[in-house]
Amino acid sequence: MPDFARNPTKKRMTNEIVPFSSADFRMGTVAMVENPDPVLQHIAFKGEEEWRTMERACAAVSIAKKKRVNTLLSYGSEIQAGSNSKEAKDLQQWAIQLYKRINKLNVVHRRKLDAIFWGWRPLEAILDFGFKYKGKSFWGVKNIYEKMPEDFRFTVDRELVYVGNGYKDPIVFDRPEDKYHWLVCSAGSTNNPYGEAEYREVWFAYYIGQRFLQLWGQGMGRSVGTMKVKEGASMLGGMIEGNAKTIPEIAREVSDVIRTLNERGVLIERSGWSVELLKDIRFSEAWSGPLDYIDNMIRLILTGETLTSSTGGEGSRAASEVARSGLIDYCKADAKCLESWENDDFLAPLVRLNHGDDVPDEDMPKWRSKIGQVVDVVKAQALFEMGAPLDGKKIAADAGVPLIVDPTDDDIVLQKVEPIDPLAAGADPNAEPHPSGPPSKKPRRPVPVSNTPKQAPASTKPEKRAAEQLTIFPVPVSEV
Repeated sequence: MPDFARNPTKKRMTNEIVPFSSADFRMGTVAMVENPDPVLQHIAFKGEEEWRTMERACAAVSIAKKKRVNTLLSYGSEIQAGSNSKEAKDLQQWAIQLYKRINKLNVVHRRKLDAIFWGWRPLEAILDFGFKYKGKSFWGVKNIYEKMPEDFRFTVDRELVYVGNGYKDPIVFDRPEDKYHWLVCSAGSTNNPYGEAEYREVWFAYYIGQRFLQLWGQGMGRSVGTMKVKEGASMLGGMIEGNAKTIPEIAREVSDVIRTLNERGVLIERSGWSVELLKDIRFSEAWSGPLDYIDNMIRLILTGETLTSSTGGEGSRAASEVARSGLIDYCKADAKCLESWENDDFLAPLVRLNHGDDVPDEDMPKWRSKIGQVVDVVKAQALFEMGAPLDGKKIAADAGVPLIVDPTDDDIVLQKVEPIDPLAAGADPNAEPHPSGPPSKKPRRPVPVSNTPKQAPASTKPEKRAAEQLTIFPVPVSEV
């Protein structure tokens, strides 16, 4: 055994040898580190506010973010028990009631997901001792408020600091109770508490797009037509007589003519000069291509799909399926981040605050997104074509398609049926078709899945007829 292993008093193995960073600035006695993001460093003095500016100014960025977040949250969530023990089941029910008290929980999850795109997002939890469960009082969460990242910084020890007051000393949140009040969602980095913003990858495309839009706006007027004014003989005569008008005076007269044209639709040519409208008919064609390319690039980076993959046309169905699969993969990765923030930074600390530090890890309740339960339709179809037996209830539930079956059936097996050629040698023309794949443990007639369920044959008994019309879905774990 090496010497450092025998001597546990040496702290070199338990401490960070190379510090996070040296201090970038000081406020009072507090040494802090700036966000090292290269984009934010490039556009000094704006900070994380630049990400919100992108969302407001660029429709492609805003739409892509909403689509990704909405897709993830649309699948819902659940609280799972850590194990099958009685204690774990009781903690599960306790956690369910804890979440039900949180105001605007769906909005809170949206704000936490901002960290995926911004790199990080701070939130403040307001706790109170008014949470009742089985007649006992516990520390619960009354509200969770989102805070703006640019109002906060980190020390060299990665402690959260509030600097938004400006005229007072910064507030360092390093007390033991602060870990229950402050939820810092950081994504993309284990070393940098500011995280790595996904918007960093689209910022250059966004910047180029904004420059294109400025030039496009300037050129829009020229595409409508540029006014050409031609001097006449009377002007030359006026110059000989010493009464010629100056260029600025002529320009003002032309402006009056243009104003009359805009207001009344009448173009008047004054004596001494004429007007001609020069048009650029290729303006739209020249600018639509680059702008569409930039929007598609932003959508591809943030969602894995482009505008062409979501529109109609030849091959659009296959392209849409591939794009949808890519979007789901993005959302599953986001769900892992959200689950980590919920379980490690929020739920587990509250469980130990209320139930003690001796709660076993295996009994700890878990918040889970249901997107992890989604069946890959493309893979399921490939397996079905190969004749493999599939869980019909699971596929139907994920596809949102009801199945009308006998409620006593525990298993619904979907399996491709290959018709038998009645002309084949030795074949029985009246034989039932058989599946091409391996038989299941409980062979059944394959159940078709369709958007319009077929009505089962009516029974003569009312109670039996009602049972036959039951829609079968998997029973979910307790909902949040």
